[in-house]
Amino acid sequence: MQRVSMIVYATIACGAVLAGGAPVYAAAGNNNTAQAELQLTIKDGCFLRFDNDQNTFSFAPFVFLPRPIEQQGSFSIICNAASFGNKDITVSLDGGSANPADRPMNRALYKDGDLQQRLLFQVYKETSGESNVWGDNSDGATPYTVSLDASGAAKNKPFIVQLPQQSLDNLTEGTYANVLTVTVNFESAGGE
Repeated sequence: MQRVSMIVYATIACGAVLAGGAPVYAAAGNNNTAQAELQLTIKDGCFLRFDNDQNTFSFAPFVFLPRPIEQQGSFSIICNAASFGNKDITVSLDGGSANPADRPMNRALYKDGDLQQRLLFQVYKETSGESNVWGDNSDGATPYTVSLDASGAAKNKPFIVQLPQQSLDNLTEGTYANVLTVTVNFESAGGE
């Protein structure tokens, strides 16, 4: 698996001096032309972005959680069209960085890193439901399979962040958080 990356290097050489060091001059009323060297290196890869710059999900304060609370988000991917156009890639989501023991099917938010202060949450692909947990092929949670169009793009792929119904009796007041890592596996698109 590889992290989201698309690297484009562009080297443009033009202007008053050409590659051989010879200057280009144009007198008034005359047109002088010369060739300029233009080089662009395109690397295989993909770029993922959360639509509307929505990579942070913040729920309004609450004092009890008698039913699930959900927020919707979406992401878009742009890949090198020559390598990835009309192919499928996978996008994985880990269990979070707050507690290395957490897995996608067992995600939680923690208060100030205190592993005893644990508020459950889940992320789903497209629709909520246990069979649709967005993960990394561990413990039943599967990556998001994304079909790219001919231009190597997929836009507005929906997902849901959910706080399920749960007891808050043993949790203290405060802010609970976690950070998840999204990984785009573009090697799965063709094995090249």
